[in-house]
Amino acid sequence: MPASRQGQAEAGLLGAVPGARGAAPVGHFLNAIAAGRAGRDRAAESEYRTVVEALPGCAAAWRGLAVAQHRLGRTAAADGSIRKARVLEAGAIASVVATLMFHRDDRRAHRLLARAVATNPDCLKAY
Repeated sequence: MPASRQGQAEAGLLGAVPGARGAAPVGHFLNAIAAGRAGRDRAAESEYRTVVEALPGCAAAWRGLAVAQHRLGRTAAADGSIRKARVLEAGAIASVVATLMFHRDDRRAHRLLARAVATNPDCLKAY
């Protein structure tokens, strides 16, 4: 693929996120990862914040935001962000558990359910 077409394809991929508000949350997510790896925690925090505003259900972005906040000494904010990530992760696990139970895969369902409850004891309140 020619360089210009490859760049266009990548730009389209980074901007096309179903249900996203705003532009290119995946691009911001990648920028946040790069900033964090480079030790630019303020930039990482800003990029992760942009992602969670566009995709509030993205547990990975909430975790990344918590790491950046922790590195910046914002422990109360980091605690809130990690709690949000854990709630989202536990909810996602609980949804998979329901699917496994529907398909009568009880052994795997019980293992995942234990993991979800260990991550967030309140995860089953929605069910």
